[in-house]
Amino acid sequence: MKNILSKTIGILFLSTFSHVSMAALIDFTDTNFIGGLTSVSNGFEGNIDGIVFTLTSTDGTVNFKENYAGNSTGCSILECDKDGAGINNDEISGGVNVTQTMTLLFDTEVAISSFYFLDLYKRPDYDTSNRAEQATITIDDVLFETVLATGLSGDGGFASLENVLAIGTKFEFTAAIDPLFWDDRDNDYALAGVEVSAVPLPAAVWLFGSVIAGFAGFSRYKKKA
Repeated sequence: MKNILSKTIGILFLSTFSHVSMAALIDFTDTNFIGGLTSVSNGFEGNIDGIVFTLTSTDGTVNFKENYAGNSTGCSILECDKDGAGINNDEISGGVNVTQTMTLLFDTEVAISSFYFLDLYKRPDYDTSNRAEQATITIDDVLFETVLATGLSGDGGFASLENVLAIGTKFEFTAAIDPLFWDDRDNDYALAGVEVSAVPLPAAVWLFGSVIAGFAGFSRYKKKA
C-alpha cells in the first residue's frame, strides 16, 4: 500500500508541478520569433508553449527597429539579431521629456524566472560619477525589481535578472527619471527577452490534495477492517 501511495504521489506531483520548472524563452531579439508575432493595436500578440501574450504600450507603438551591434555578450542566451523591443524609436525611454511604459500581458498566470535587457548602459570607466541606466519591473501594479546597468557600449548593454520567481499576468517595464540614469541625458533600454512558464491551476493543486486525502482515508479504513 505504501509503495502504491508513494508512486501515485510522485506521478501526481510531477504532472502537476513539472510545467513550472520548464521555462520557455521569449526572445525579442530573434527575427524568426518576431516574424511570427501578430500585429495588434500599439504592439504585438504571440504564443509560447500555448501561453498567449501581448506586448503593447499606451505611450506609442512597440517595434523591433534596432539591429544588434554589440559583441557576443548575452548571445549565448539570446539570438541577438535585434536589440529587442522598444517604443516608437528603438527603446523604452524615461527622462525629462518622455516616460514610456511597455506592458507584457499574459492570458494566464505565469512565472518568469529571468529578464534580459539590451542597450542598458553605465557611464564609461573614465567617468567617476559611475551613473547608470536602470530598468524598472512592475508586476500586477506592484513594484518588483529594478535592474541597474553593468554594461559598456561594446557588449550591447546586456544586463539580466536571473533565477527569480516573478508570478503574475501583467509585467510592466519603465525607465524612470533619476540622477543615477544616463544615456543622452535620458534613461532608456530595450526589452530583450524573458524566460516564462505557466503556473499550475489551483484546481490541479486541489486534485492533488484530494487524492492524498483519499489515500489516507482508505488506509484508516483498512486498519479498522
